[in-house]
Amino acid sequence: MIKLGRERIITLIKLLHNPEQSFLSFHVAGTNGKGSVCSYLSSILQESDINVGRFTSPHLFHPRDSININGVPANQALYADAKAFVEFKATGLDATEFELLTATAFEIFARKAITAGVIEVGLGGRHDATNLNYPKKNTIGIITKIGMDHQSLLGNTITDIASEKAGIIKKKVPVVVHGGNDFDVLKIIESNASTLFARLNIVWPDELKKVTTKTGDTRVFYRTEAFGDIDLSQTPLNGEYQYMNLALALKALDLMAGKLRSVTRASISSGIQNTTWPGRLQFLDPLMLGLENKNTKILLDGAHNTQAAQALSKFVSENLRGPTEKKVIWIMALSGDRNPYDLLPLLLKPGDSFYATTFGEVEGMPWVKPQDPAALERVARDIVGSAHAGIAQTDTRTIIQQVGSKNLPIVICGSLYLAADTLKLLNN
Repeated sequence: MIKLGRERIITLIKLLHNPEQSFLSFHVAGTNGKGSVCSYLSSILQESDINVGRFTSPHLFHPRDSININGVPANQALYADAKAFVEFKATGLDATEFELLTATAFEIFARKAITAGVIEVGLGGRHDATNLNYPKKNTIGIITKIGMDHQSLLGNTITDIASEKAGIIKKKVPVVVHGGNDFDVLKIIESNASTLFARLNIVWPDELKKVTTKTGDTRVFYRTEAFGDIDLSQTPLNGEYQYMNLALALKALDLMAGKLRSVTRASISSGIQNTTWPGRLQFLDPLMLGLENKNTKILLDGAHNTQAAQALSKFVSENLRGPTEKKVIWIMALSGDRNPYDLLPLLLKPGDSFYATTFGEVEGMPWVKPQDPAALERVARDIVGSAHAGIAQTDTRTIIQQVGSKNLPIVICGSLYLAADTLKLLNN
């Protein structure tokens, strides 16, 4: 169950002796790109020999995967012991599952004596369980691209949602902001920052400079004060929007450079190249999914809102459809609160093939349920044609094996929980 409000988590964190006060903090809010920014930051800090903890949500496999120490999920024994301790401390507080998970993350951070913490907002910002009283002189706020999402909880307009996201801004704490946001969004963030005397650092898209090398390659650079020009093209994560996500992470490191002296150009480069973020524009090995044709392109993406679907559509057009407008096979599931009429028209084209499916139970989040595949199939049928839309009666691996003979690109998308189920198949 989702219950916004900070009273319970603040009480619980006090009972844990306020571990959030003991490390440098990067607090990341936004609609899309939060996880990528967190991954860049934690990878660079780890490559800089800094003891770093990362807390992101939702998890892909198990709730403890949300709590990462130096690139590795918290081990099972540590997680179980910290969770039991937190639950004992939370007796009588009526804390939510996410509040307990958040407190468990901070308890683990304290036990592992981290130097820096990278914390992703779970939902919104102002009333989120991660919105704690981090030490002012050792904290940077980051706000990524903001779009329409979770309207039932955050508001029905982009400005309503922006006001909630901007709620992470704290008095005299610098905040880094994606300059590609709508003008009205930026005005709200600017107003909040001004009221709280928080230094506003906007990263504008035109600050990213494209350079053509002697070999004809195009590289993208972002200039930092502390580390000079950084080649954003080193990122292994797919999608042009990753350049801005990486620039936001670099700006935050730039502002914290005086307190993170082991961060260097070399460690930044190594950290960028070693960044991973599964389930986001991730190409899968067709051989591992039982296909004989190793050249079949299979793309996995957790796009589940309008902004992310637009980015996915652009990537598919440029990298899978190509100039011949190749047809695409879609395997999709949506969680119950998503509107297929908002998402499917952005992705599907007439003649594409569509298979509606579901995902399994999400551990620790029993309220998350997949939509009825029949409802998705009805929406898709109007776009791709009735002969090209269907309901998958089997698991994702079997669907892929059945459609793989068509030698068309396959896209699995619509939900991070479907992405998780697919990755579980690979891991098994």
